[in-house]
Amino acid sequence: MARHGHLAVPHADAPQDGFDLGRWLANLRAASAGLPPEYVRVLAELDVWWNPPWPISWQRAWHRARAHALAHGPVSGGDNLAGLPRWLERWLRRQIAEYSQLAAEQQQLLAQLGLTPAEIDRFHAWPARRRSVMHGLEATHDYAASHGHLAVSQLTSHDGFALGKWLNQVRHRQRTATQPTRLGRQLTALDTWWNPPWPLDWQRYYWATRHHLHGLPEGVVWWPGAPEEAQTQQWLHEQQASWQHLHNEQKALVGRLATDQSTGGSPRSDRPDSSPLSS
Repeated sequence: MARHGHLAVPHADAPQDGFDLGRWLANLRAASAGLPPEYVRVLAELDVWWNPPWPISWQRAWHRARAHALAHGPVSGGDNLAGLPRWLERWLRRQIAEYSQLAAEQQQLLAQLGLTPAEIDRFHAWPARRRSVMHGLEATHDYAASHGHLAVSQLTSHDGFALGKWLNQVRHRQRTATQPTRLGRQLTALDTWWNPPWPLDWQRYYWATRHHLHGLPEGVVWWPGAPEEAQTQQWLHEQQASWQHLHNEQKALVGRLATDQSTGGSPRSDRPDSSPLSS
């Protein structure tokens, strides 16, 4: 307790003095219903939230955020959380997005960081257009770095941000523009095919097929609902069977996949379709 300042400690990879306090506390939480009252009382005196009704990971994040607030001052929603460390900004944005679903005690704990209901109102009052673009770029960069593309469905959200809906709106504006917009160029730098002239479902299958052929690039993980390898093999066969109906650029993409499949999926170095983040 003296070392951490709280009891929301994680399991230790290298337990101090051979004792894993985090695991011991986790076992106590799991058996809390049967603990003697005096045990519960002592633990609560040490840390009233030693066994919260919400995930202990949330409590750990709160303690980390509280340490930052104590060192640097309370957070402010009026400046759109500007100047905060990336991890803290993302965590706070998630709390704001899910605020109505939090327990009253969690909301009180957020208020101790400075994130009161009034500050959340100030956050939402920040110029919506600027906030939307900034949040959108942050979310697209994170998503592309994690999954290697931006061919997301409309229902996709990322850290509480409606990424799929936002990208659909940006695609519509880009298609009605006479030339690439500044925002469009930024998204193209993340994924060349963020705004394809064919269905996004087709583009998702393309990325899944490519990743199954070559393996996921370093740092990239599968997105929720990604097609299985057998599905992508069937999809590639269907594209070849309906070759005459494909867009010329689709033919180029499918042709490279078919070549890679026939050569055992060896990576090509001359891929103009590669996303910079997934190369």
